[in-house]
Amino acid sequence: MSWYNTTIAPSSGFHPIVTLLIHLAASEQRQRAIEQGCSLWTHLDLSPSWVLDRYQLAQLHHEGRLGSYTDSTGEGQDESFQVVGEDDLEGPVTKAGGVQALLRLQDPKRTKTEEQLEFDVQIPLHLRYQTPVERRFEQGKRADVVSVQLQAPAVFWKCPPSNKAIRRCPPAPALSAFPSPVSSTNSYHYLHPKPLDLGASYSHASSCAQPRLPNLGVSIATGVSSDLPFVDFVNFIAIWLGTIWIASSAYKWQRRNSKSFKPAANKRVE
Repeated sequence: MSWYNTTIAPSSGFHPIVTLLIHLAASEQRQRAIEQGCSLWTHLDLSPSWVLDRYQLAQLHHEGRLGSYTDSTGEGQDESFQVVGEDDLEGPVTKAGGVQALLRLQDPKRTKTEEQLEFDVQIPLHLRYQTPVERRFEQGKRADVVSVQLQAPAVFWKCPPSNKAIRRCPPAPALSAFPSPVSSTNSYHYLHPKPLDLGASYSHASSCAQPRLPNLGVSIATGVSSDLPFVDFVNFIAIWLGTIWIASSAYKWQRRNSKSFKPAANKRVE
């Protein structure tokens, strides 16, 4: 049976990496990829707290270091990497919107034999600065460190229309945000999730239903609002001291050069 699981590391900080470990059964890969021409995809649905740098991921994807890239200029072909949603990478979390991404992991045109039955995919993500809290401690505990949750990515087969006996599964509602010229006729079959924590609970009724895995969490510092005036004051002093140092250095350099400059003596021509 094919399965996958997800991890995120490090567990704290603003630049974690989500890792998908995917195990494909040889019989399923042969049936889906080789016989039915299905491609393997993953779907990420990120809350406003997260930043997905589409240019960074597109570069990794184009270089072959993230998923399976192919030129989508052919008629009826979908882009192998798609992003919809928030574009502002520097916007505050209070005004940002969510973002979703589709990434092709395997292309059936490149799967000629039963290979790559187990592989991992590393997706770099980033976190926005969170809203500062009023106090550093609440009831004896740190209040300026919060856990930001990430919905675990889904992994699924996307199968083209076929005359063969194949159960057709419509796309999940979450995929409706993506423009796809052939999504109405394709069939979507989700892989079985396998959490690393055997005690964790999840639901996966059938391959047609999108599975529900426990969220992934990362701890980050939010900052304290009462510290902001002091931080602004320190930044103001640092900027002025830096400006004074630059001006002083430029003045000393100019004086030193002016003293070393000696005009050439006038020569009398007879």
